[in-house]
Amino acid sequence: MVIDPRLGRRARHEALAHELIHLERGLPGVHEVPLIEEREEHRVRREVAVRCLPPEMLAGFVRRRLCSDLPVTPRDVAGEFDVTEDLPELALGLLAMEDDT
Repeated sequence: MVIDPRLGRRARHEALAHELIHLERGLPGVHEVPLIEEREEHRVRREVAVRCLPPEMLAGFVRRRLCSDLPVTPRDVAGEFDVTEDLPELALGLLAMEDDT
């Protein structure tokens, strides 16, 4: 596994988590079938979001912000959880889906 050294610290950590989850899932050869690869990438990306922004911790952060009349933006979440700004969008979406059930 090779992680691009030009990535920033947060992006490197996410890339490492992403690749480790692929290894855990043990699905070699998915790159040969585009539809399976797309599904696998989506599943892995969701798992990275859950592991880097655990739903219970994310929900607590959101509650604290809202109780303080502060906005909840991807940038705020990224700073709190030390991730890139695109991962919080996915994690917040997953959290909202969880709340709907």
